[in-house]
Amino acid sequence: MNVAGVRVYAPLADAADWERIIGVNVLGTAHCCKAALPRLRAAGRGTIVNVSSVYGVMGRTGMGQYDTTKAAVLGFTRALAVEEAPHRIRINAVCPAAPSRRITSVARRPAGYPRRRCHAAGGRQPARALAEPREVATPSCSSPGTSRPSHGATLMVDAGRSIL
Repeated sequence: MNVAGVRVYAPLADAADWERIIGVNVLGTAHCCKAALPRLRAAGRGTIVNVSSVYGVMGRTGMGQYDTTKAAVLGFTRALAVEEAPHRIRINAVCPAAPSRRITSVARRPAGYPRRRCHAAGGRQPARALAEPREVATPSCSSPGTSRPSHGATLMVDAGRSIL
């Protein structure tokens, strides 16, 4: 399972340091897959799961570099799945919405950058995490609603409520 990711909080018009975010989010994922493939091929089967984001499918303000690189992970996953199918290696992408606070609590935001919040009855409450680690891992193993393994799939893990 590849969980490569770094965030950059800046509008695309002001974006700098593309090499860093592409290097971690896209090339980091590609290098991990490349390192795993010889052993998986030798075993005659295997599974690779690349973690993208629901924001790889839809954009948002202020996170365009991150969202762009997570979309690239989805394209990479589909292409690699086709290439590795003859070797019986399954490759899928999981797209969590808001990850568990255990993950996001270590993310560093620039000073003055607002935290995401949602409105709740009686006032403002922090947004609930929409994806716990087990919820991200479980759909990686098989196609939703079946026992048949998925291959080249983009699996949304967003509690059915991706914000468009």
